[in-house]
Amino acid sequence: MLAGLLASLRKEPLISSLSGDKDMVPLIDAFVAELPARIRKVEEAAAKQDAKALASAMRALKGEAGGYGFEPISTAAGAAESALLAETNWVAMKPLVDELIDLCCQARSSSRKNKSGDGSGKAAASESAESDSGLE
Repeated sequence: MLAGLLASLRKEPLISSLSGDKDMVPLIDAFVAELPARIRKVEEAAAKQDAKALASAMRALKGEAGGYGFEPISTAAGAAESALLAETNWVAMKPLVDELIDLCCQARSSSRKNKSGDGSGKAAASESAESDSGLE
């Protein structure tokens, strides 16, 4: 998990497409705050090769991530779930699960979208990555 987090810190943050909707911001922030626990569920299910638990965790991520404007997470979760349901090949599942976890690690709270004031969001992304580094 730590390796995934470190790799994600080198990438652009993933910000919700709904972050401009002030009514959605608290919901988006709560979703992002819950992602570490969701990642742990995915990792535990994959480690145990528990197809039912993994499919359930990915299905939930697919729906909720899409609903909160994190389409890349939703798409990755859907692809992984479909692959799992088509054929439970754990070797083939690893890269799909890794991609999903990587995208979840890139997700950032919408309220921290751009604290830098320079329009780039890079300082905010750095600050967000530092404060979100509790994804262990």
